[in-house]
Amino acid sequence: MNDRQKEILRFGREYLDACARIEQRDNGEELVIAPDDDRLWKKQPQPLSAVPMAGRMFLRRTVLEMTRAAAESAIDAFGPDYRLLLIDAYRPPHVQRICFSLVSNYFKFFGPRMDSEDDLAAFVNSFSADPRYGGHPCGAAVDASLWDIRNNRRADFGGDSFKTIFVDSKGDAADGGQQTDEMREKFADCFTRHGFKKTPCEWWHFSYGDCEWAQLGGHPATLYSAVPWSLDMLFSDSSRPRLA
Repeated sequence: MNDRQKEILRFGREYLDACARIEQRDNGEELVIAPDDDRLWKKQPQPLSAVPMAGRMFLRRTVLEMTRAAAESAIDAFGPDYRLLLIDAYRPPHVQRICFSLVSNYFKFFGPRMDSEDDLAAFVNSFSADPRYGGHPCGAAVDASLWDIRNNRRADFGGDSFKTIFVDSKGDAADGGQQTDEMREKFADCFTRHGFKKTPCEWWHFSYGDCEWAQLGGHPATLYSAVPWSLDMLFSDSSRPRLA
């Protein structure tokens, strides 16, 4: 295991230990659909969430309003030729478990040797959130980038793909230079100024009210917990959570 992999494992252990001490509560706030709004954003849901949700994107009502504010801040910061790009929001818990399992199996066979299943889970958490603590199944997290209207493409935040390998605890890009770091920091500020917390592992992931938000903000409990997928989500623009 090289030094970078050791840092990922150390971070994962500390993060999961901290999350385990947080009480998972839910205030009962409803999930609401993120409407089409060309003035603020473009929606491009990633396939694993898009399929069970029929392309619909849900967030807790407060998180949606905060995302609106972040979108306005992004347009102010980057200019009128850009819109927020929404890539993922609520993700059904069973989909999060699938994501985590796929990444775990990949690293089990092709990654560094781990001494235990707990260490494997800690390592994988930097690439796919542990289903016990992930923000997407709570409707509390949003994955976002920028859409370049003039060139009709996703804005360049560095790297050859949306998913970077790892970023350190300061949010610097492992795959980019100073300009990339500054651009990502500027983008993150559009969210954090409105109450979101940014995960140290993904420059595009922001959450409010979940375990990560509680852990990073020093809160003893969450505001939201995981919400099971229901057929109602395909036919209604809001859904009162039926908690697991």
